[in-house]
Amino acid sequence: MKLAHIGPVYLRVYAWLTGLVLGAVDAVAAVYVLAHPQWLGHMVACLCLSGILAVLVTPRLAVVTGRRPINFMAALFMLTGACVGMVDNHVARLIAFALMGLGYGMSWANFPFSVHELSLRGHRRLTPQVTAIIGIGAGLGIAVAWAGWLFTGSYSPTFALVVLAVLSAGLLLLVATLPESPVWYALKGRDEQAFAALKALHGPLEAAVELDWVRMDSQMLAEQQPLRWADLKLPQVRSSLVTAMILLLAQESPGAVALVVLTPLALVSAGAASWAVGVFALGLALISAVAWVIVTRSWGQRYLRVLFGCIILVLASMTALATLPKLGLDAWGGLLLIILVSASLAVQRWLIYPACHGAIDTRVPPWLVNWQRAQSALANALARFVVLGVAALAVEFSFKSLLMALFVFYLWVCMLVMVRMPRELRM
Repeated sequence: MKLAHIGPVYLRVYAWLTGLVLGAVDAVAAVYVLAHPQWLGHMVACLCLSGILAVLVTPRLAVVTGRRPINFMAALFMLTGACVGMVDNHVARLIAFALMGLGYGMSWANFPFSVHELSLRGHRRLTPQVTAIIGIGAGLGIAVAWAGWLFTGSYSPTFALVVLAVLSAGLLLLVATLPESPVWYALKGRDEQAFAALKALHGPLEAAVELDWVRMDSQMLAEQQPLRWADLKLPQVRSSLVTAMILLLAQESPGAVALVVLTPLALVSAGAASWAVGVFALGLALISAVAWVIVTRSWGQRYLRVLFGCIILVLASMTALATLPKLGLDAWGGLLLIILVSASLAVQRWLIYPACHGAIDTRVPPWLVNWQRAQSALANALARFVVLGVAALAVEFSFKSLLMALFVFYLWVCMLVMVRMPRELRM
């Protein structure tokens, strides 16, 4: 079968493999913290700061080099980080996390543009699938590390690093065969190569129809501008900006990355049953698999879903605050922690994120589309740093204080959503 007949499938595999690789990075972080909890802060700094740097640089670099080299570099950074991390040395592993962070940030910032510019009209919604599948990659990496513990008696980051290396190598081979973005070719005035790129993925008929859209996208790309003070005079822009900020808070409030990275440590440190880490890994993968099915479909009532998710988070934090300090984390306490963490992850993956993704896209002026996408990637990278950083600091405080802080934060976010919801429902 020729590639021209399987272009959409090819792009979906690219999206799914990207999600698995990004999830495997989280799994490596979780197992490293499990083996070396004293280096949690160092790991967070190396992984997140390099990721923020990559997100800042990638949009400007992609204009010069194109999308394909960025995808290749991102996969190469994560593969190199996985290989360097296999050296049993603390400094080497911190360098590895910096490399993984660079690859993670570059991939996260570049992927939405790549799939938008390579896909045909109507073949969208690949970006939310990536976010859903991240949990499957994380669950796979943690499960392999847990299986390694059953044989060796210790949690070693090497097991999760092997998973990351294999997945990154597969992604590297895949992106090496992807064509360059036809929009980037058209922006450079290379229409013949743009048509060839479309034809390579979708066949000659679809390429001929799509070429006009590609030219239109390239013209719009040339007109893109950053947000200016003059833009804020437009009520539509101001309203969209406020809504985007509230949705970002709601989307990141469950602290999914911190839950993935720190839950295995919490279970093992508190003496939970030996199967607890394996059950958590399986639950994470199953939640993400369901999320993958959910995000392929478009629902209405976005703000009601976000509000419902926030209410569940408040209730879950109340339950944890009232119950976990009394039970501890061994036996029933460990099982309750897994249930509460799984509920929080499910709320984010099933309700809040699918409702937030693309919620304001139709209200963003055409000349601000790229700015909005780039700022969304940056906001997610910053939120990742804040969530992991706060979690690292919280490890130093009492467990009950952390639960109280989470309850107050969830309640505050829920109130913000409730205040904003009537205006959104009228629009």
